[in-house]
Amino acid sequence: MEAGAYGNLWQTSFSATTESIHRTKMILTTNFYVKSLSIGSSKNLDVKNSVSKSLSGRGKTLKVIANVQRAPSIINGSKVKDKDLIHTTRINGIAVELAEEEDVFRLGRLVQGNLVYRQKFSIRSYEVGADMSGSIETMMNHLQETALNHVCVAGMNGDGFGSTHEMTRLNLIWVVTRMQVHVERYPSWGDVVEIDTWVAGSGKNSLRRDWLVRDYKTGYILAQATSTWVMMNRNTRKLSKFPEAVKNEISPYYLERTVIDQSHHEKLEKLGDDTAQYIHSNLTPRWTDLDVNRHVNNVKYIGWILESVPVSILENQQLAKMTLEYRRECEQSHVLQSMTSLEKNSGDLIYPISAPSHSCTTGSLSKCKTLCRHLLRLQENGAEIVRGSTEWRAKPNRN
Repeated sequence: MEAGAYGNLWQTSFSATTESIHRTKMILTTNFYVKSLSIGSSKNLDVKNSVSKSLSGRGKTLKVIANVQRAPSIINGSKVKDKDLIHTTRINGIAVELAEEEDVFRLGRLVQGNLVYRQKFSIRSYEVGADMSGSIETMMNHLQETALNHVCVAGMNGDGFGSTHEMTRLNLIWVVTRMQVHVERYPSWGDVVEIDTWVAGSGKNSLRRDWLVRDYKTGYILAQATSTWVMMNRNTRKLSKFPEAVKNEISPYYLERTVIDQSHHEKLEKLGDDTAQYIHSNLTPRWTDLDVNRHVNNVKYIGWILESVPVSILENQQLAKMTLEYRRECEQSHVLQSMTSLEKNSGDLIYPISAPSHSCTTGSLSKCKTLCRHLLRLQENGAEIVRGSTEWRAKPNRN
């Protein structure tokens, strides 16, 4: 393969038959992402999806080039060499140059004794806002994607959307009950982030999942998140106990490591008509907001919550911390209200509590902080969907 080039990483199911030095037939059949396969000389064969060739005689060589194109030479401002992306392994005694051992289409792999799933994301143009940085919804979508891919790559996936084999058999699905996120810095357009995720037990009937988000170039920690999940019957929509069969599937992957201290569990007070300062009504789910479990994707709730945050906060500050408690499902027929109140018990608020109007960028970053309480509820009867709290800080200057 030409030096410095990199395959487009088609998933290739490749079979090659050749006569070995010892005049015995050797069959190589495997699924991998090929840069080149060297058996002994110099013929090239272009492939896309699947290749099946038989070669006979000694001294033959087969090299596979999968729709070759140049590798990205710079990631997050650092030069990346072809050798950093390719490694050589041997299968049945044959030297095979492969991409990094990962599910290339998901760009993820298991690390740290197969207990941690690690995946990279490039920040796309449609994932950034007016300030050229990624949004909290972008980050939350990445967290959700890594969680689902973790189940797939670990071989536990039963139905294609996070449920294990035993959960599928028992007609159970996952639902998130609590999410807590701390963001140190948001990535910019073109940055590559690397996310680690792992799971652990949490009480008798729930599962904890944590995430650590880093800048791929520098290793700088961008964000940390933790969440609690329970199981629900897909048909009855009632919560379920944690079946022993499911626990036996998942517990070998438990890793007792936390990223956010849970010793002080923040209590989220209910917001009402008499305490909410900002209300945005008539929010309605679209068909495209539903996931395969037929309820509104949990990331969508974040966008609705932000609908009632004052524009002056959105323009001058960025979300630094967020805690959400999910109370019930939201269906497509529901009409919602988003409610926000600025906290009164923070002595260093940059905004007057009743009229946020001043630019936060003129204050000290450590003191320029706004705390908010949130409620997303059914407009018809006030039934709670999500309670939340957020902490905001000044946006950094991006020159």
